Amino acid sequence: LSVVYGSGVAVANARFLMWRLVPSGRRSPTDANRHLRLFYLSSVERFLVVATLLVVGMTALGLAPLAVVTGFVLGQLTLLIAGFMGGIK
Repeated sequence: LSVVYGSGVAVANARFLMWRLVPSGRRSPTDANRHLRLFYLSSVERFLVVATLLVVGMTALGLAPLAVVTGFVLGQLTLLIAGFMGGIK
C-alpha cells in the first residue's frame, strides 16, 4: 500500500505539471520574464504539493517511509521512461 501511495504522489505531480502547462500553452507568448516567473512558481508549487503529500502519507496515514519514497521514485522513473518512449503527450 505504501508503494502504491508513493507512485500515486508521482502521478499527482505529473498531473499538476500538465495542469499548469495547458493554460500557459493557450495564452499568446508575451515576455520572457513572465514565462520565467510562471516556471519558477510552478516548480515551487509542485515541490510543496509533493512534500506535503509525502509527509501526510508517512505521518498521518502511518505508511512505511522507505516504501513511500521507493514508490515515488519508481513512479517518477516510470513516467520518465514513458515520456521518452512517446507514451505521454
